[in-house]
Order: sequence, then C-alpha cells, then structure tokens
Amino acid sequence: DPDANDAGDGGDMGPNSYHGTHVAGTVAAASSNGLGVAGVAPGVKVMPLRVLGVGGGTSYDIIQAIRFAAGLPNDSGLLSPPVDVMNLSLGRTGYCSPAEQSAFTAARQAGVVVAAAAGNDAMDAGAAFPASCQGVLAVGAVDLLGNRSYYSNYGPAVDVQAPGGDASVDQNGDGYGDGVLSLLGDETVSPADYFYAFFQGTSMASPHVAGVVALMKSVNPTLTPDDVDALLANGELTDDRGIINAHAAVYAALNALGAPPELNPTLTVQPGSLNFGSAFTYAEIEVRISGGGDLQVSAPTSDQPWLSLAPLAVTAANTGRYSVMVERTGLAEGTHTAVITVVSDRNTVEVPVIMQVSGSVHESDAGHLYVLLRESATGTVVDQAEADASGGTYRYRLGAGRPGDYEIVAGTDFDNDQFICDAGESCGAYPTLDHPGAITVDADREGIDFSVGRVVPISDLRLEAEAAGVPVGLGSGERVRRPPPVAGAPRATAQ
Repeated sequence: DPDANDAGDGGDMGPNSYHGTHVAGTVAAASSNGLGVAGVAPGVKVMPLRVLGVGGGTSYDIIQAIRFAAGLPNDSGLLSPPVDVMNLSLGRTGYCSPAEQSAFTAARQAGVVVAAAAGNDAMDAGAAFPASCQGVLAVGAVDLLGNRSYYSNYGPAVDVQAPGGDASVDQNGDGYGDGVLSLLGDETVSPADYFYAFFQGTSMASPHVAGVVALMKSVNPTLTPDDVDALLANGELTDDRGIINAHAAVYAALNALGAPPELNPTLTVQPGSLNFGSAFTYAEIEVRISGGGDLQVSAPTSDQPWLSLAPLAVTAANTGRYSVMVERTGLAEGTHTAVITVVSDRNTVEVPVIMQVSGSVHESDAGHLYVLLRESATGTVVDQAEADASGGTYRYRLGAGRPGDYEIVAGTDFDNDQFICDAGESCGAYPTLDHPGAITVDADREGIDFSVGRVVPISDLRLEAEAAGVPVGLGSGERVRRPPPVAGAPRATAQ
C-alpha cells in the first residue's frame, strides 16, 4: 500500500488499541532514562509491519509481511534487509495452511528466528495459528508466580513460556492487576501522546521471547534458527519450568561463540513483597538463582507465627516454589507485618509481608457514583445508574435491554465535565480497573461486585502524559463519557 498513513484498528468502534505499541515497548522501550518501563532488548531496532486493522486482517497480508521482514520477494515489489528476529503477537483458531507454512519456512531458511503468540483460548495450541506452524517458537503465557495463565493455550505445540500476566488478580499487592506494563498511544488528544497500561495475553509473552533472542543475536550474530532450537531443546534458554530466562539465554549464546561470561550467581525471590489485605490467606513465592552458577541456599523462614511456608516444587538446593499461608485466628484487629527471609552464601533476600485483620466493615465513601453499562464491542453506553455509599457499599441496578456482552464501569464526575474516571476522581470496573472484562448477559445477573478507588498515576510513569493533557483513568488510560443526567431519574437502590 503506497499510503503510509495508518488509520489504526479502532474505526467507528472507538479509539485505536495500540496493541502493536504495547508489544514493541516490551521488546525495545528505552532504559536508563528514569521514565516508564525498560524493554527486554532496549538497544534493538524495530521494524513495525501493519497486517491487522479494523476487524482483524487476512492471511495474505500476514504472509506478505513475513516475506518482507525476511528480505524475500513479496507483492509490494519492495525488498528490505532481513530482520534477525520476527514477532507475531496475533493469531486465530485453525491449523497452519500450506501457504502460511511456506512463508515461515522461507523466513527460517533466510536465517530469521520467529516467535509467535500461542493464543488465548485456553485450548491445545496445536489447533491455532501460528503456533501450529513448523519452525515457529510458539510462546505460552505465565502469571506473576510462573503458573500458566488461565487463558493461555497449551500442549506440545508450545515451545516456551514467558510473562503474559493475569490482570484479573493482584498477587503482589501493589494495587494493580498483574498484567504486563508497557506503552500505549492516545490519538484523542492533540498532540497525540503516550502513556502506560497493563495488558495480558500471549501477545505480551511472545515479545519477551523475541527480545531475548535479540539479546542472543546481539552477542552472537552467527546464531541460526537451528542453533536457537537446539539451545532451547537442551534447556539452556529457560529455567526448570520452561520459562524464558534472559541471563541463561545470553550466557548460552556467548558459550556457543566460545566466549562464556564469568558466572555471577545471585539469590532472588519473586514476588519481592506480599500483601494479603484483609481477605486473602494464600500466596506463593519462588526462590531462584540468577546469574548462572550454584549457591548454598537455606529454606525460607518467617519471623511471625501467623505466617507459614511449605514447599510446593522444591529442589534439593531449596530453590523452587513455596506456599505462603496466613492464619488470622486470635490476632488483634489492625495491620500486621512479617518478613520472609532466604539466606545464601552470596546474599540474603527479605520479602516484606503485610496483612490486615478486620472484625467489621469499615465505612467508606468514594463519592457520588455513576455506574455505566456499555456494549463490549462498540463501547456504547446503554444504561446508567447513580448511587451513593451506604456502609462502604454501593448498590446498583442496570438494564441491558438485549442479550449480549457488556462491561460495567463506575466512577465519579467531580468536575461535572460528563467524563468519569479523570485523574483525582474515583473509578472502578468489573472485575478490575486495569482489565475490564466482558459479562455475557442472557438473563438476570446478580453479584457483579468490584472495588472503586481514587484514580492515581502508576508511580511517576504518567507524569509527562498528564502534563501534556493525556487523560488518566482506567488501566487502558481511558476515561469514560457518561450520558447527561435525566431530570427526575430515580437513583438505583437495589443490586
């Protein structure tokens, strides 16, 4: 297409997703600048090729982009120097067609390593494209604790796993769903600007692997796709759970070149802190040795009797996964803290733990809320309720009008500009603010509960965006227009 202007994938359905921006940020976001996030391989160059638009795209477009990226003849009539690594954060159900397989085979023969998302359908990846294609590194997603993300495809077709997140939970207690944080764009402001958001998916896992392969190629440009496959099959690119390990991969690449780096083993524990709040009783930690080599590691210990640990999948060297459990019986109301300590002959790691004991519901008032019901596909608000707090709880009732998939968003509008979820206002969404989920409505539904809290930037990540006037609201950076008030409209009082 000779027109380089990119209209995006939003069309009449709403703002563009900036899915590719998020993926590219995971690979190559600049580091050591005191701003935002760091890419896996921040020094690499990125060749963005658009193959999907409004409503998706075609196999033909994907094949032509594969050939273009690999420096092969294609229907654009243009030739490009080949890339070293190709990432495809896209997919569909269905097997690899002969034409698609031919494109991947040709790219591999041209020396290009291909990483691709395994798919988000929680099914066998062997029945999904591009994971079912030969010569492709199919990447599955894991959550914060290294377990398979609930949505990730699985099975023998998955070659490697990487962080894809689970934004529906907050296992490290930092107040945000455990997605992958990266960049997004916003064309609804002038000038267009960027911000940061949590996404989840094998689309987020795949660029982690592509970035690691880019690191390998940066230290050993002679590596071929066959070399990468052999190192992966030998377990040299992953930890013992099959999750990509950047340090091990770079070490393997250097070792293959005959220049192994000096080992620098260091004890690490993930996550680095735990927050059980007032309701959770179970979490997991993983004890690891990073940097290559071996250490003498002690089993984790707790300094409080109400916090106990037990091995789940632990090696003889005391590395691996441990369960962490809280027992609140007999404890006084209030906040309790503890420390989990893991000691090695190289360094000691302390994991702070916080937990609350509450004997009663605390009164809380986030302000007068507007609760919006909107169609998932179009973002159109189809119903609105208003509610005030009573005993720390808001009660609402919404009517869908017709069966379908809907989202529920709630927030205040302190400045009365017809937008909820501006910075400083209260905001929430079901099931979490960072990853609103669709609710299929084909009958009456009850118990659609979620939390609402004041919108604040993610640390200092969005300070520049705020200064430029970029709206900060939902986890996707979205604030939501509410319908104008209707005179005499009743406020919802029942769930």
